[in-house]
Amino acid sequence: MFYPMKSARILLALTALGCSLFFAGCRVRDVREATIRAEGMRTEADLAKIEKALRRLPDGPLTNRPGEQEQCLKILEADFAKETLRIRYDSMKVGIANLESVLSEAGYGTEKFPARTTPGTAGRP
Repeated sequence: MFYPMKSARILLALTALGCSLFFAGCRVRDVREATIRAEGMRTEADLAKIEKALRRLPDGPLTNRPGEQEQCLKILEADFAKETLRIRYDSMKVGIANLESVLSEAGYGTEKFPARTTPGTAGRP
């Protein structure tokens, strides 16, 4: 004999099980912390310039999107004496090489990229 309610429950349970197994293996976030050298970063004005440059990255990692709990990039600490930034970032959305490239374009040298302009003069002719 065919029981439609029982069949529907079994189908629903199997669908829920399949979805939970599928999504359990999909990584959505990979939050990491790193220290990046920013040669020439000596003042709060330099830090503000770096933050402004990072906001220009695709997907705006320093800005929250609707529905997101936290930023995918956050500057945790700036050490002006050592010219370093300690950051927390979501490696599924932005990579260290991208961040270093942006710093270079803003005029701050990194381990992989030399400064493309002199600090404090980026954007000037």
